[in-house]
Amino acid sequence: MVIEVIHEKQFSVELNKLSSKPWSNLSSSYYSLYKAALESHTLDPKFNTIHWAHDVALVCEEIKYSIISMRTYASAYKEENLAGSTPSSVSPSVAYYADNAITRIHSCRDKIALMVWAYFCPFNPLKRDEVLDYIKVKSRLDTPFKYGITIDHHELFLVHLNKLDSAEFKRITEYRHMKIHRREPQIEIYGVKSFHDWGYNLPVVKDIEIQEWEDSIKDDPFEQDLPGELRKQCTYDGVLYDNIKLPSRLWDYVEIDKIIESTSSSLVSAAVGCFKVLRRRAPFRIQKK
Repeated sequence: MVIEVIHEKQFSVELNKLSSKPWSNLSSSYYSLYKAALESHTLDPKFNTIHWAHDVALVCEEIKYSIISMRTYASAYKEENLAGSTPSSVSPSVAYYADNAITRIHSCRDKIALMVWAYFCPFNPLKRDEVLDYIKVKSRLDTPFKYGITIDHHELFLVHLNKLDSAEFKRITEYRHMKIHRREPQIEIYGVKSFHDWGYNLPVVKDIEIQEWEDSIKDDPFEQDLPGELRKQCTYDGVLYDNIKLPSRLWDYVEIDKIIESTSSSLVSAAVGCFKVLRRRAPFRIQKK
């Protein structure tokens, strides 16, 4: 992707913002581990973890680029479109890079956990009997005895993995779930308003749902003037329907930016921390001659 010349200055501004800690420590801590791996190449299965470390470092850089691009295009959109100038303020470019950042943050959290797990267990990443992720790996490290596993000296890794268990990461998972499995999430640059989005028709079939629907229209003037008419208009093929706006369909750009900022920072911090723990352990700890 080529940032237009007019936005190069803003791109540089956003790049400088992500040049402080923990981002500034990412490359140095990874290359220290990578250099040690080259010097101590061994058939020890613990060496597998360096492959995951490489993936983690690579994806973190992709996240960084996505954040910078998202913010650059958001600034460009605001320059060209003032608040209130259009009913809805949506930028495909902002959405594209926000999607990139969020899906990679979610993926990289799994990869950091798998990097740690590879150090303790020589698992085969090609086997599909069970696809391990952050939640499953962390559960094994929290209570290894429940899985019949014996591991030692894993507590320092848990300190860093625990940074990736927060309300913000739950929102990242929610967004990703919508992106992949449900309605396309839409980011409103100037915030979500009551008139944004259309309702979605959902069947109302359970007794409690029907009662809640009836309670919700008690104060409707139309229902008071023509009793039962509203229910009749909302019934198709004998089934009652309610028109609602789906939750998690619309996202405020300010919230998205804060969530990405918080989770990516925690992600990089956890990656750097795990790199440093690995660097102090065999086979990546170079013995003095």
